[in-house]
Amino acid sequence: MMLFLLTAPTAEMLREAREHLRYWPYVKAFKPVDVTHMNVLVLVGKGIADEMWDYYVTRSCELMNQCVRQYQAYFVMTSGCPLLWLHRYHSDGFLRPDDLLKPFCDFIDEM
Repeated sequence: MMLFLLTAPTAEMLREAREHLRYWPYVKAFKPVDVTHMNVLVLVGKGIADEMWDYYVTRSCELMNQCVRQYQAYFVMTSGCPLLWLHRYHSDGFLRPDDLLKPFCDFIDEM
């Protein structure tokens, strides 16, 4: 899992970007930071070798940025995934249980 920060110029654009990402099978959860920033928890992959982790995280960020640019939104990488955040369940933020998540690295490898 990797925590990304999604930023948009307005609250409406952030909401539209979130709605776009809501149906992605790689996205575990959203957590608003403020009206124009939101944390997005993404399953980048499982069992990825250390030397490939940076590649998959960077490529995931690039692909997600391409998909939300119509909302003038963009992702930035954070320093990881705080465990405390994972254990706080919010029904409006958590989208799917772990067994329904798909690794983003599988999508990247198929491209």
